[in-house]
Amino acid sequence: MLWSHVMAALLEQYLAWRYGPLMAVGVLLVAAGHRARSSYAMCVGGVLVLLVLVSYGHH
Repeated sequence: MLWSHVMAALLEQYLAWRYGPLMAVGVLLVAAGHRARSSYAMCVGGVLVLLVLVSYGHH
């Protein structure tokens, strides 16, 4: 269990460095929504992640 938290934190840091803090927030929302079984949080996080990826692709 601890290992998955460490990996999630490292992934979040990498995505924040690579794509900006909005990507990290999106991934965090998806993970939190998945843990809490909240489809709303997962959808909002997924939309944030997609927005960042689409905007990053246009640079």
